Amino acid sequence: MTRTLSFFILTLLGLILTNSLFGQIDSSSSTVSTFTVPEIMAEYPGGVKQLQKYILTNVLDKLTTSQITNNIGTIAVKFFIDENGKTSSPELIKKSSDPAINKLVIDAINKMPLWKPAENPAGRKVKQAFSFPIYIRVK
Repeated sequence: MTRTLSFFILTLLGLILTNSLFGQIDSSSSTVSTFTVPEIMAEYPGGVKQLQKYILTNVLDKLTTSQITNNIGTIAVKFFIDENGKTSSPELIKKSSDPAINKLVIDAINKMPLWKPAENPAGRKVKQAFSFPIYIRVK
């Protein structure tokens, strides 16, 4: 049986819209600052294409045929990129019915390489939230 996995990570426009909902967090205080898109958004090393490749390699390529067949659908994950570029606090906002797939997604987010952190208009590095869907499909 030939199977093809396809997935889509939010486009740059989608990332901008998503991040405008979550905003930036000023970690120097315990309060949330203005809910705006940072002046410079956090960036995965190599950009969106490399992020897609990372998810493909570290999540989708690790699924068994049975997991794919029995879990066709969407998983959505939200996480933060801190001021040092490290991912933190991954949370599934839409889960798979298979706990092993959910764990695989969380582990992949936790093990991501350092991102280039977001910056506010003053050039200070700030924490930023990201979210995107991972689609599991069989074709």
